[in-house]
Parts: sequence; C-alpha cells; structure tokens
Amino acid sequence: MQERAQSMPGQESPATAGAVVTFGEDGIMVVDFRRCERLTLSILEAAHAWHLELCPDRKVPVLMRGDHVSSADYAAQRFGSSPSVCRVFAAMALVVSSFLERHLARMFLMYHQPPYPTRVFDDEETARNWLRGFVDPG
Repeated sequence: MQERAQSMPGQESPATAGAVVTFGEDGIMVVDFRRCERLTLSILEAAHAWHLELCPDRKVPVLMRGDHVSSADYAAQRFGSSPSVCRVFAAMALVVSSFLERHLARMFLMYHQPPYPTRVFDDEETARNWLRGFVDPG
C-alpha cells in the first residue's frame, strides 16, 4: 500500500517532534505517536498541520497509533474536539498495544469524547477495517 507523507513516504516531519503522519491510498490518514511518551498541545498541533497539508479539504478517517504514550496534557486532550480537527476527522481509531494503554485510552474517551465516531483497538488491521466504513468514495 502506498502512503504519502509531506515529501517522502514514511519520513518524519521535523515539526512534529516524534509523530509521523501519512495518508494512504486506502483513504485513511495515519498519525503515529509511538515515539512519544507524552502528548503536548504543540505535538498535536504540528501533527494536525501535517494532516492538513496532506488532505486539507475533506473529512477522512484517522488511525492513531498511541502505543507507549503514557500521558497527554489537558490542552492536548481538548484539541481533539477543536473545530479545526472536527472539520477533517470523519472518525478516529486509536490503536494501542497493552491492556493498560487500552484502559487509559478508554478513560480518556470517557472524559473527552470527540463529536466524531471514535473507538479503541488493540490491532491495526481491525481498526483499518472499521475505518474503511468512513472513507468517502468520492
């Protein structure tokens, strides 16, 4: 599967401080935070700016990899429901690898449920299958 990043597939944007953002031919945006232990507002804003460069004009399903993220600043948590994010997120699948990460992700969603469909998964294939239902065929 081909994916597009800003200039070269799979390359990290210097502004995202550890996040990698790609947009695949399958119509799913992938935001990979696996190299981040803590999410800050500046990291999310930079990743979102990269998202907007790749796909600025329509809502797309987003697969977020959050393995090894142990905390998110309050401002970062609220950013997920900001008008700028809601304008381009059709749905979000959050993929984590451990029981503790799944528990933390579900707790986060209890308190900061975004207005778009959101689910937590423990494997990427199942998450992609769910997200395919939100891909705009046009």
